[in-house]
Amino acid sequence: MNKICFIACTNNSILMSECEKYICRLYVPDGYIVEIITIKDAVSMAEGYNRAMHASDAKYKIYLHQDLFIINRYFLINMIRIFESDGNISMIGMVGTQNLPSNAVMWNADRIGKLCPSINDDCYDELMEDISIYEVIAVDGAIIATSKDIGWREDLFRGFDFYDVSESLEHRRKGYKVVVPHQNNTWCVHHDGSIINLLYYDDYRNIFIDNYQIDEFSLNDELRYSFNYSFSKDNLKQYENQLKDISDNRDRIIDNLEYIYDFLDSKIANNDIDGFISVRQEIINRYNKEKLTVHGNLEKILCIISALVYEKAIDKNTFIDDVNNISELNEKFEILWILLRRIELTTNENWTYEAYKYIEKHDISAFMIAELLYSDFSLFANRKKVMDMIGAYYRCTDNVERYIKFASVGIKYEGT
Repeated sequence: MNKICFIACTNNSILMSECEKYICRLYVPDGYIVEIITIKDAVSMAEGYNRAMHASDAKYKIYLHQDLFIINRYFLINMIRIFESDGNISMIGMVGTQNLPSNAVMWNADRIGKLCPSINDDCYDELMEDISIYEVIAVDGAIIATSKDIGWREDLFRGFDFYDVSESLEHRRKGYKVVVPHQNNTWCVHHDGSIINLLYYDDYRNIFIDNYQIDEFSLNDELRYSFNYSFSKDNLKQYENQLKDISDNRDRIIDNLEYIYDFLDSKIANNDIDGFISVRQEIINRYNKEKLTVHGNLEKILCIISALVYEKAIDKNTFIDDVNNISELNEKFEILWILLRRIELTTNENWTYEAYKYIEKHDISAFMIAELLYSDFSLFANRKKVMDMIGAYYRCTDNVERYIKFASVGIKYEGT
């Protein structure tokens, strides 16, 4: 039997378990078996991937983040068809760029592909009949499939940034093609793809620039897709300065994070709703010189605070009532988030029923769910659908009050 191996570095059992559930739903091509290798103690992404790569004899390896959910059940069939269409294709990503800018930051360039549905898109399985691909310079590391084992540069990238761009260029350096498939519909969802941690990003960006000549890997003009490339040199320089500022102030940023988490722990322990809400101004004061995206957990905290304000105003049980510390709060938030994803992305009745029962058991308010759905970082494609389906569940269980609340809150957030 031929083998396909999924490889992930993980530090979150909740996310990894959900990731594996989506893998287990995939259609497996005839003559193939699937294995999953998880690395729980990776020193870096490159080190963990190298360890797993050497541990598997699978021809096809799929390296993915623990928060990457494959929603197209034909994914493996499509992947193999692409590899078999051209023996020089050694790497497939879902998003990539044909114009890596001088600052080496992939998202500062026009990108091809999808890692999240567009607003109000329906999600359906897509079987690729005709091979349609774009050759790119580099792909995003949320999910990367390979047909050739080429070592990841753990000697250079000893963290969790720039390993993907580096590996793309290592494949191209050996004469192989790196491609992104044309996707009529999104094949994968990077569950918290907009939640980023930039604390060490600039360090590895500079290591990348010192070790790779970007111009060496440029595509021939006939391979380029037509884009309106508009990111100016001034904008690139401005972004470089922002990254450097974060790097230079890293210790202070970390100290502030620790202070905020300790502060929240004390407020949760005393069920001090007003005290928890007050940390919003503290966050703004302490991070006034950096974007809040320097660490994604800050955005989650602000999301919870916004919900608490509404819950407190209507004398409602709050999202922090049944947790004892910040760790439990993060876990509760994570579980709710992935269960809302299930409602949005799947039609599996058992999966969605589990989500509804969790919301009901914990008496999670319509405001908390709406704040999460409509926040910029969560990137839900069909927010109204999720609110409507939860409301429909309560209507079917004769909880008219909850049904009306979800309907009214949904209308409020759709109108803002």
